[in-house]
Amino acid sequence: MGDIPWDFAGVIMGIAFVSTLFGQVAIDALIRRTGRGSVVVIVLAAFFTCACLLACYVAARSVVAFATSADHSIRAPGVC
Repeated sequence: MGDIPWDFAGVIMGIAFVSTLFGQVAIDALIRRTGRGSVVVIVLAAFFTCACLLACYVAARSVVAFATSADHSIRAPGVC
């Protein structure tokens, strides 16, 4: 516990940086093209809506898996 896999973290940080840079450039271009700053709000709302729907889907799958399993004991799965 407490050990950070720096090779994996470095890869994820690189992917996050490139994704953020791409998203920023794309949103800036869209704002320039449309002339509306509200594009940022719409994109964020769509992103959070997708994240919420995915979280609900994962929760529903977990509930169904728990309800249909023969062993109804509650145990916390490992993080990784």
